[in-house]
Amino acid sequence: MTNRIHTKLGDNGIVLKWLLNFWPPRFDMIYCDFMYEDTNFTYWLNDCVDLLTPTGSIFVQTDYRSIAEVKVHLDGLLGKENYLNWIALPFDWGGRSDRFFGRKTDHLLWYSKSKDYKFFPDRVQIPKVTAGTGFDKNNKPTKLPTDYWGGYARLSTVSNEKIKGFSYQKPLKLMELLVQATTDTEDYVLDPFMGVGSMGVACKKLGRGYVGIEIDKGTFDIAKKRIDECE
Repeated sequence: MTNRIHTKLGDNGIVLKWLLNFWPPRFDMIYCDFMYEDTNFTYWLNDCVDLLTPTGSIFVQTDYRSIAEVKVHLDGLLGKENYLNWIALPFDWGGRSDRFFGRKTDHLLWYSKSKDYKFFPDRVQIPKVTAGTGFDKNNKPTKLPTDYWGGYARLSTVSNEKIKGFSYQKPLKLMELLVQATTDTEDYVLDPFMGVGSMGVACKKLGRGYVGIEIDKGTFDIAKKRIDECE
């Protein structure tokens, strides 16, 4: 079987330009988990949108430091009509100020390239609390999640999945949910901020194609080893 998992060490701005020239728009899902305080995101975000297939989706994860700017920019790039969700990812650990309420929420924006985007709601159902009771109106044991995803934010320091030294690491179950919800097995996922490779692991486990980009050599080596060794 042809290898469909690809990792690249380098600046994503350069690699994305290469992909635009030699890998015509064929990414069915793109996940961008960038440095949240960096508001200079247009140079890579524009290229990511251009790399999406007509039925593709893009997810951009950030926090209070850049969520407003990212939302406005994506509205301009893709149109408000292709905005699908603003998903809250709450957590409750780490330091906090006594001058304002704790800023303990990551934000995940979901946009599609067109109205013909792929979405598979039956794959990501969750148990319904009212199942089997008089409040269960449709007699189904499951339902589609809302846009508030408790337990899917960045990993705490005591998580068994946690890799020491990477405070931004996201849980594998979040990556798997996004992949299952928006892609088929023949599809490709682009991860321009690969980090320690959680999205790559999810794609390999679920049989998707994957291209991950990471600029830091030490982080890249950890991600590549993690992806190569997963089953």
